[in-house]
Amino acid sequence: MIVNSGIPSNSRADEPLNAGVQAFVVSVPTRLGITAPAQVNITHDLTDAVQRFPAQQWSVRGNSRGGMVIEFSIAKAFKHHQIESAKNDARLSLSVTSTDGPATWLVTQPSDQTSLSNDDETAVVQATSDDVGSAMLELNVDFVAAPSVSLATGDYTMEVVCTISTP
Repeated sequence: MIVNSGIPSNSRADEPLNAGVQAFVVSVPTRLGITAPAQVNITHDLTDAVQRFPAQQWSVRGNSRGGMVIEFSIAKAFKHHQIESAKNDARLSLSVTSTDGPATWLVTQPSDQTSLSNDDETAVVQATSDDVGSAMLELNVDFVAAPSVSLATGDYTMEVVCTISTP
């Protein structure tokens, strides 16, 4: 006696005759982020010494598998609020204080300063990573020594801009 089970001979009994496959994919876009500290003020001590601001902690993070480039830049030296010609040099220095994730972090440009005597009002410091991760970057800012008797009374301001990008 021959019994036909209804299952073709090249199929297994546990496989449905009409099968389909559906894939589910989650696409994660690149996300980069910076958390900047608030404005910081100091009072000049009226000596000819460099005036250092307290170290500033910047938080950076990104999920780019190729890593990130973090750049801190000054476009203009310290400038007096009311006297256009009253300027003073600024110096930046950068270090990595902590990291999280698989990325390796490297400070590729650790310090730079403006040089008003050379008509250079820009300065750039930079760090890079090679993978996904986050870091705390410590930025030091100096009001470079100038003879205190040559500084006009008032506020001198300078802005640092931080940009984060993928290589």
